[in-house]
Amino acid sequence: MVNNAIIKTFFLIKFNIFIIHQKKAIKRAKKVRLLCSFAPLKFLKKMDNLITFAITVFTGFFAITNPISNMTVFVSLTQGMDKKVKRDINKRSNIIAFIIVTVFVLLGKYIFELFNISIPAFKITGGILIFFIGFEMLQSKQSNVKSLDSVNTEEDIAVSPMAIPILAGPGTIVTAMNFVSNVEQFRFF
Repeated sequence: MVNNAIIKTFFLIKFNIFIIHQKKAIKRAKKVRLLCSFAPLKFLKKMDNLITFAITVFTGFFAITNPISNMTVFVSLTQGMDKKVKRDINKRSNIIAFIIVTVFVLLGKYIFELFNISIPAFKITGGILIFFIGFEMLQSKQSNVKSLDSVNTEEDIAVSPMAIPILAGPGTIVTAMNFVSNVEQFRFF
């Protein structure tokens, strides 16, 4: 009988402590909700979404541009050139590719309207293109890229083939357009 009373008292004390902790937890949750409605914390939530979006964009561009295989193309095209010329070609090709992708990000919708191409049709076509690129990667076939025995340095290889088909090719443009097609803040004009 005494043991049962002690056990009941012990469980009642534990239950009351549990209830007290639950009430404190509810008060803390209300304070956190109140703090989360505070404007700077809302900004942090938006920043979290922005960081997630930036990581998604970076990984998408990294997968599409495939810098590891493009490095071998660059080395084979600039074989025998001195470091200054290689650095200039690298700089010009990256700047030109950045400009091309930026133009399509900012004005791509209007360029497509000019040629009467809808964004959903472009997404479908781009998805098919990216599927074929990925499928070819999975099959581990040898690349169809032809290597040149000798490169004429008077030809500007920074624009073509480095900038346009290799760095800012159709896959990169499709990826950029897919990332910004639903974003309203990119409507400047």
